[in-house]
Amino acid sequence: KSIWKQYNMLFAFLAQFCYVGAQVTVASFFLNYATENAPYTAASASDLLSYALITFTVSRFIATALATVLAPEFIMICYVSLAIAFNCYVVAGHGPSAVAVLIAIFFTEAPMYPTIFALGTSNLGRHTRRGAGILVMGVGGGAVFPPIQGAIADAAGTRISYVTPLVGFVYVLGYVFF
Repeated sequence: KSIWKQYNMLFAFLAQFCYVGAQVTVASFFLNYATENAPYTAASASDLLSYALITFTVSRFIATALATVLAPEFIMICYVSLAIAFNCYVVAGHGPSAVAVLIAIFFTEAPMYPTIFALGTSNLGRHTRRGAGILVMGVGGGAVFPPIQGAIADAAGTRISYVTPLVGFVYVLGYVFF
């Protein structure tokens, strides 16, 4: 079949696009969220962002260990479901607890990129190299989502703008689930 008839790869590209867009927006608007919705200064919010990135790194190792005993689809369903639940709380919540949950989203993001990539390139046969290149182009979501979230943040506030990554996580769950 043609590369353009490899539907799993095409849907994986969209999942990668949505995931990277969601990941970039979660991190890009972290400081604004922490200073607008909780009693943090810019300096303390910056420290919290550092902790969030450390959380992401630790989670990548945990997810890699889990992948040796659990199916990647199961890991993704668990992690993405948690990301969606946490993201809903971030949109609705206020205060330090909402910022803590925002940090928890970083934990849930860690296995998504490599797992979507692996799922999207499986069973491509002679199209594996080209399919991998197409999936890598999914990082373009990181350029598309932030302006959308920024426009929503300007119109309705940073807290409400976190609906943008929520949409991305919902698509990722749909891809992995179906």
